[in-house]
Amino acid sequence: MSLVHDEALENRFIELVTQSWQRYEQFERSGWLDDVFMGGVITAHLQRGYFLLDCTSDGSSHYLMFSDQNKDRYIVRMDHRLGEDILFSKTVGHLAGLYVGFSRPFPDLSRIMRAVKTEIKSDLAGAGRVAGFQDPGVMQIDNEGTFATCQTMLLIDVGDYVDMATLKVDIEKLWSHLSAAYQSVQKFLLGIMA
Repeated sequence: MSLVHDEALENRFIELVTQSWQRYEQFERSGWLDDVFMGGVITAHLQRGYFLLDCTSDGSSHYLMFSDQNKDRYIVRMDHRLGEDILFSKTVGHLAGLYVGFSRPFPDLSRIMRAVKTEIKSDLAGAGRVAGFQDPGVMQIDNEGTFATCQTMLLIDVGDYVDMATLKVDIEKLWSHLSAAYQSVQKFLLGIMA
């Protein structure tokens, strides 16, 4: 191969570098989606008058807890460890386990413990069979002190809520889906605690 300057080869190299940067940005953006999504979750709650009580992350999950005027708690936990993998996300989407919960204080601790004990017996089969995710839509009861909590997991594609090009979150769609989940877990918890 001769080192004689060839304008066409020079232009081709520039195209290759440009394409490489586009792919590089895809990798970067894929890693940001969970953070952008959780920012959207925070925004959706704050716009509706909820208070942010807790915001933590352990590297594979993000955890948020909100409270309303009645001191009920609303919990969102996102497990996005597979969705950040660019190959995985291009194949099946930016999948994440979204855990949505509702928590309320109940003065009768024995009633909470009975509900939790019943739930533990019913929860001994089937969780985490696919890629480490729990079965979607299964209601789980737990307690923290005098607070009883009901949560469920939804398997979502973060790309359904976050525009990959602009990183803009569809807050209305997100809130609509969170509200539907909150209503269901709240109804289940209040029914089991009745």
